[in-house]
Amino acid sequence: METEATIDRLFPGEIGMGDPVGDGPGAGKGVRSSLQECFDADATVVRAARGDQLQIVDHERLMRLAVEHDLVIRLRARPGHFVVQGGILAHVWTDGGLESELMDEIRESFVLGRSRSLQQDPEFGILQLVEVAVRALSTGINDPFTAMNCVDRISSLLCRLSGRSFPAAERFDDDGNLRVVADTSSFGGFVDSGFNQIRRNAGRSLAVLIRMLEALEDIGAQVSTDEQRQVLEQHAILVLRAGLSHDPSGPDRMELERAHASTLRVIKGC
Repeated sequence: METEATIDRLFPGEIGMGDPVGDGPGAGKGVRSSLQECFDADATVVRAARGDQLQIVDHERLMRLAVEHDLVIRLRARPGHFVVQGGILAHVWTDGGLESELMDEIRESFVLGRSRSLQQDPEFGILQLVEVAVRALSTGINDPFTAMNCVDRISSLLCRLSGRSFPAAERFDDDGNLRVVADTSSFGGFVDSGFNQIRRNAGRSLAVLIRMLEALEDIGAQVSTDEQRQVLEQHAILVLRAGLSHDPSGPDRMELERAHASTLRVIKGC
């Protein structure tokens, strides 16, 4: 599956295996180890020449430009975001002025296109499955089995992500100077994208809600950090509330609450 290959390429490191991607040899020890509070106010704004989907960010090129011209570049969008014409792509700090040619080079590091692309945007693959699930849950179609199949596939992708180290936002040069601050994704953001819309559209489909709890349980058995456990626990609570909001009674309520309790035991490692 193309989304799996994108995850493996963008998040190659496993949790606990070395430092997050992007930390240089002297990370945090240089002259500019963090952004100043007034960074955005003092920085030059690089805006998009046209509106479109951001498909690719050339991080290597941005780092090279930052080192060569003594810049600090803060990205304000990441692949998957839609950028309007004149929208902010980056804030750039420099001791001197930012020449138009250099501004153009920075702008050209952001590749825009007519549609989202999986090349640097694995969330797109998850959202494609969400779209199918939500359509299946619509009143006119009412196909919970397709929705449950999508939940299974989403959970497989989130299990793949759960053991990966996410790239650090701050990128340093070899001397430990902060050069690029990326707009990064997070495990919680992926889980939100995978489950929020399906949960909100599941309505009275108890089978789909229970499958979501089972999916969270499967992911919970593979997570590695307390932060990830907290994300899953919150989603389990939201799924339970979604089911109880329709006031199920008797066996249905017991099944939902039993699935929720089982999910929490696994997530918490009890």
